[in-house]
Amino acid sequence: MVYPSGTGVTPVDCMPENVKTVFLEAQSIGGISPRASAAMLRVALERLVNDVGGKGSNLAGKIASLHLSPRLQKLCDICRAAGNEAVHHESFDFSASNEEARAMVEALSEFINRLADEFCGLEKAADELQRKINAARTK
Repeated sequence: MVYPSGTGVTPVDCMPENVKTVFLEAQSIGGISPRASAAMLRVALERLVNDVGGKGSNLAGKIASLHLSPRLQKLCDICRAAGNEAVHHESFDFSASNEEARAMVEALSEFINRLADEFCGLEKAADELQRKINAARTK
């Protein structure tokens, strides 16, 4: 049986380049190796957390240092735990033939996009709004 090599999930426009590079690599192998893709998405999460100022000796600590809302904390924890599961444990079948594994990679990809949008997109939107307000004041 032949499986699609990628997931088809594209990164949000505001995703930082260093995160996007790993994210796209994870997308390119999602159908071939869901395990490797999930692990790479964990790397993308760590890069994203580092970019927004996460501090700590491990990813869990870095996430905690951001003092996120419960909703964002949950998304981060899900992505971190799934990536850890892919690398360190054998309790989930990450084979390419497992439709659930491929679906998990797609869901993790969407989560990373949501996090990037929350962390980076909202800030860019706020900056743009502030620029428009300032421009309107000078008229």
